[in-house]
Amino acid sequence: MKAAIESISAAFAAWPSEFAAICDRVSAAVRAEAYTDTVERLAGDVEAILARQGSVEEADLLTLGWSKPSLVETLPDALDRVRARASRTLS
Repeated sequence: MKAAIESISAAFAAWPSEFAAICDRVSAAVRAEAYTDTVERLAGDVEAILARQGSVEEADLLTLGWSKPSLVETLPDALDRVRARASRTLS
């Protein structure tokens, strides 16, 4: 009986750490999806500005509501997407 109680206690003791690990994985997945969506939106804005005026300035993106910190974080990946799409279009 004592072994069964210790086994149950051990299972309950492990549960919070497993729960925390699951929550961490879910949170990471949500953040990654949100980042991908943000990069995709920024890439679309860059493409729209390029189509309209031929070049993109930081002020153009700031006018659309992008903040400088978000541009610093996401612009390199967004520009990679724009370049990839342009190269596929040219191929």
